[in-house]
Amino acid sequence: MIHKIVPFLALFVCLALIMPALSCAPRDPLTDTVIKADLIVLGTITDNRTEVVTIVSGNTTGKFAYTFFTLSVEKVIKGNPDTKEVLIKVEGGPIGDVYQGPTGAYFSISDRILAALHLEEDNIYTVPHAGIVWYESPAIGAKSIVGLPESIGRIIQIMVANNIPVALPHSEWPPLPVPVPESPPKNLWKTFQI
Repeated sequence: MIHKIVPFLALFVCLALIMPALSCAPRDPLTDTVIKADLIVLGTITDNRTEVVTIVSGNTTGKFAYTFFTLSVEKVIKGNPDTKEVLIKVEGGPIGDVYQGPTGAYFSISDRILAALHLEEDNIYTVPHAGIVWYESPAIGAKSIVGLPESIGRIIQIMVANNIPVALPHSEWPPLPVPVPESPPKNLWKTFQI
């Protein structure tokens, strides 16, 4: 009798060790960016301004620059901004004659971007890592390798697969890059029942 139970126990132990690895597959950074974004928009940078903040820490006083870029919103993919213009706050900018380098995304006037943004405060957003999904910069003659319709389609695909409402009217959707995948089973153990 025991010789019949040992193979079953060995199989059970192997499955118990494998299942956590199957459920912890790495996620696509774009998927995380889309899911966590408060706002995803296509727009053009129309203006910028810099604010200098004085920081005091113990006996040390320093200055830190933030640049606020005005983004004129052309299309909303996710979220519902209150206005047709939003501000994107970026660390860095000029402090008198000294320029403090940016630590993240930085833009030029007339840059056109598709961005996934995090709301910091009323109508002021920040750009997370992997937040610039598509860009076109006439000022420096650069643009994304992947086209704009493909980028929007991939974002919509991710949103649909994760049951996130799409703000862009369906009539404006580009063809989706690949069929929307079905959701994985909620309980993977049911898949491997013996």
